[in-house]
Amino acid sequence: MLPYPRELPPRLRLFVAGDWRSLNNPSAEIRQAVHSAFAGGRPDVRVWFSDDEIVGLVVTG
Repeated sequence: MLPYPRELPPRLRLFVAGDWRSLNNPSAEIRQAVHSAFAGGRPDVRVWFSDDEIVGLVVTG
């Protein structure tokens, strides 16, 4: 995992329901869980959102 530049806050962008959704300032644990799920080849990432903002996230797999 690459660190974010100091001038930019961490953010996840996920393509959900036909559009890009954002989760601003996710914890290092959330970023690692999402990365691991996709790197493992069988991601199961469930997302709840309001407009373009992610309000809930469950990662398994």
